[in-house]
Amino acid sequence: SPDNGFGITQYSDGTLYIGGVLNGQREGHGVRSYAGKALIYIGDYTRGKKSGRGRLLSLADGQVLYDGEWRDDAKEGQGVLVYEKGTYEGSFKGDIFHGRGKLTWKGGDVYEGAFFEGQRTGFGVLRFPNGDAYEGEFLNGTFNGKGVYRWATGESYAGSFENGQAVGTGVVNYQ
Repeated sequence: SPDNGFGITQYSDGTLYIGGVLNGQREGHGVRSYAGKALIYIGDYTRGKKSGRGRLLSLADGQVLYDGEWRDDAKEGQGVLVYEKGTYEGSFKGDIFHGRGKLTWKGGDVYEGAFFEGQRTGFGVLRFPNGDAYEGEFLNGTFNGKGVYRWATGESYAGSFENGQAVGTGVVNYQ
């Protein structure tokens, strides 16, 4: 039956699906192209939606853009995302960074720590290519709360931060 088993479907928008079908919907393992985009998805489906493990690949250069877990067509769970700003490896919820993760920007900055709804929020460590580093609390992507900023020279500041700036009482250690 075309509604159950293995199927090859070309949709009206020109996209193509090859894989498992159950009750006329994508189910199990399959491969799908995207209309107007040089992308292909290879992975698991449940009730017509990407769910389970899967990879999103660029046909232009063969690069894996996302490798990880999906739920209801969104990145959900653990995965690795390569995008224009850099690479993220960690937890996703509803297609955004959420939970623990590591974000490496193309410029060389590296953040490891907590994310909340796509923003660095909670405890984390941010390392800069020049050797400086910040370890402490973040809120909406900036230093906010208690933390320690260490310069590559060996000097440091331990104290309070607000909106990315040292504020209030703190201790400066000069080498």
